[in-house]
Amino acid sequence: MLFVTSSNTYIVQKGDSLYSIAKKYGITVDKLKELNNLKSNIINIGQILKIPS
Repeated sequence: MLFVTSSNTYIVQKGDSLYSIAKKYGITVDKLKELNNLKSNIINIGQILKIPS
């Protein structure tokens, strides 16, 4: 289930992974991590991620 707050952000939901989010938006996990200054693949429910428009 996707929950988008605006065209450029995404709120992490239960069951999400960086891979599943990246796949939905057609970007790489590395790009998603770079955009959000993430050092690891760990994300938390409710975390807001930047998504390229």
